[in-house]
Amino acid sequence: MEYDETRKTQLVKIVTEFQQLFDLSLDIMTIVDFDGQLKSINNAVERILGFTIDEIQTISYFKLIHPEDFKKVVNELKNLRRAKETLYLEFRALCKGGSYKWLAWTATASIEDDLIFAVGRDISHQKQIFEELCISEEKYKDIVEKASIAICTDNIYGELTYFNNKFTEIFGYSYEDMKNQTFRTLIHLDDFERILKYHTNRVNGKESPERYEFKGFRKCGSVIYIDVTVTIIRDKNSKIIGTRNFFRDITSRKEQENAIRKSLSEKEVLLKEIHHRVKNNLQIVCSLLYLQSRRSTDPEIIEALSVSTDRIKSMALIHEKLYNASDFTNIDFKSYIESLTRSLVINYKIGSTHINLVTDIQASKLELTKAIPCGLIVNELVTNSLKHAFANTAQGEIFIGFYSDDRDVFTLCVKDNGKGFSNEELTSDKNSLGMTIVETLTKQLSGKLDIESNNGATITIEFKK
Repeated sequence: MEYDETRKTQLVKIVTEFQQLFDLSLDIMTIVDFDGQLKSINNAVERILGFTIDEIQTISYFKLIHPEDFKKVVNELKNLRRAKETLYLEFRALCKGGSYKWLAWTATASIEDDLIFAVGRDISHQKQIFEELCISEEKYKDIVEKASIAICTDNIYGELTYFNNKFTEIFGYSYEDMKNQTFRTLIHLDDFERILKYHTNRVNGKESPERYEFKGFRKCGSVIYIDVTVTIIRDKNSKIIGTRNFFRDITSRKEQENAIRKSLSEKEVLLKEIHHRVKNNLQIVCSLLYLQSRRSTDPEIIEALSVSTDRIKSMALIHEKLYNASDFTNIDFKSYIESLTRSLVINYKIGSTHINLVTDIQASKLELTKAIPCGLIVNELVTNSLKHAFANTAQGEIFIGFYSDDRDVFTLCVKDNGKGFSNEELTSDKNSLGMTIVETLTKQLSGKLDIESNNGATITIEFKK
């Protein structure tokens, strides 16, 4: 008897503790039969679904199941009755106000007693978050799929793990086509080694360009030009696991660039030919003037023809320089002036007088429209110095300077250390053909002409770029 009383006391204690645990649980704990009648349920049902225990016991739990989930739940309960295994199930349950909440159930059956023991947890908040994530994922997936650039990801081995519709449109490959392929399939042999090196360096954490261009292949075998931007994909431990690639098809642009390059090349050949022919034609004119001078005995006519020949040669020299240059819009003014003045000194060698030419050409590039008038001006001024400045002297010096400043102004200076100009010569020379040409060309340049005579002659011309 004493043993029975002790056992009874222990059982009562266990039942009391279980009842306390049953009532205090935050999850719904219930016992139901397979016909849908509640045998027992804890207080959590009121907090979660809003029904009191008395109210819920009058309702078959089948009526609490959302209509869209009913068939699934009934089938799962049939499986539970047959398999006698623990069941994990999610469905929407009716709340007192008429709304529904998602509950996750863990249930087991006692076939002998025809009962189901179940614990249900409210997962509505998790479901809402999951649905929002799915919507967000679908939205961004839709954006990626409809993007105007091709997007793909690959692993460290170069195997493609994802690509969007634009990728298929550009390269022509489907998912099935690329299933056992790597990015190497897309690369033209001309760029293969370079792109492979970029990828190897990138997945090994070494420096590699984030954006570059390469030549690739479409599925049909045609060549395509791609501009790609690459970012690294890392796992939660910051380990590099692949790359994300954004492709732009620049084939049309490349073809246009090649067409423009070809057109420019053709125009360069044409311009070279034009300059060559102009130079040859000017040389023919010079030869005709020379032949004409040989037929004359009048010193003034011979002199006039000789000066005209030098003027034409100064223009021919520019076309010769342009013919041998890669830039047809600008001329190497330093080289041009040195060649021009050297030729003039040879042509006008004055007895035993030694002429020292000094040049200081700091602005070396000059566009064609300004180079021709500047060359003619230098021709006139240097010719004048060679003919008149060094009479009865053993040596002389002619200086040619050409500069530019931060005001975008060019300065051309020609001076000698000869006898200079007298006041009468300054007045009379202004009416000479040579000075008229200098003044006319200065106006053509929209420049300012300044003449000084102090220990020789100094002529300065300033004009804007």
